[in-house]
Amino acid sequence: MKILNCISDVNTKNYIIQPILRNHEYSKNIYDGCLNTIRVLTCVSGEVVKVVASVHRFGSATTGSVDNFSAGGISAKVDLKTGELLSAVQFDGKNRVGLTEHPDTGATIVGVKVPNWENAIAHLISLHSQISFVPYIGWDIAMVDDSFMIVEANHVSDLDLIQCHGGIIGDSDIKEFYKRKIVL
Repeated sequence: MKILNCISDVNTKNYIIQPILRNHEYSKNIYDGCLNTIRVLTCVSGEVVKVVASVHRFGSATTGSVDNFSAGGISAKVDLKTGELLSAVQFDGKNRVGLTEHPDTGATIVGVKVPNWENAIAHLISLHSQISFVPYIGWDIAMVDDSFMIVEANHVSDLDLIQCHGGIIGDSDIKEFYKRKIVL
């Protein structure tokens, strides 16, 4: 993981300057009209950080320069152990539409494996362990070159992005976490 420095100019507003992130080759092959990110949900269960769920987002012709699911982007469920994309859906405004290929490029989505997946997950677990007072984090990461970059860390996550692939509380520890920590 690369860490970038913040640069501040006291004479004007504050800025963060970073290089443009470019999609890893596998992601670029699926859709290269925007940065395609992965949402990884982690929670602290007891003293242990657990990965709850993960989805890979891809932009589309309707999303412009972002991978926004509610604007017609694609959500692909990620196998937590292997990093393989298991299923993909797109919301057409009324219905959830199952996909195996990207509708704009024809590139295969289902079955593609996210490279360096195990390394990214290990780093996110380690980072969350260092700030375990935050019970729940929705990490947005981008796979780049042979590594990944954290784009954003959210203390509240869009569960519809993930639940469109099914429930997330199949694991009894995760179910107990939600009962204790999340106000529904």
